[in-house]
Amino acid sequence: MKKRAAKFISDRSIDITSVNHDTFIKDNPGRAKVLLFTESKDTPTIYKALSYNFGKTLFFGIVRSSEPSLAKKYKVKTFPSVFLVKPGEAARKFDGDMKYY
Repeated sequence: MKKRAAKFISDRSIDITSVNHDTFIKDNPGRAKVLLFTESKDTPTIYKALSYNFGKTLFFGIVRSSEPSLAKKYKVKTFPSVFLVKPGEAARKFDGDMKYY
């Protein structure tokens, strides 16, 4: 049932590659961006829900493990990893529990 319901959740996240990364970060400089580094080919349901719920205040991007240059830039050692990129600040890795109720 969970898989069936997940199909109906809107996904406002953007697939980030080395080609569009700089544009994603620089566009809308007043809004923070959330980057999920993942090995999965599908977008996690929780990430879809977060991108929909917080779409007016945050931009959500997904970086696949097939982009090693971006993983190196953010010093990603394990997947999945979540980073918050605020305007004018260095990217910060989220180290808490990845759960959302």
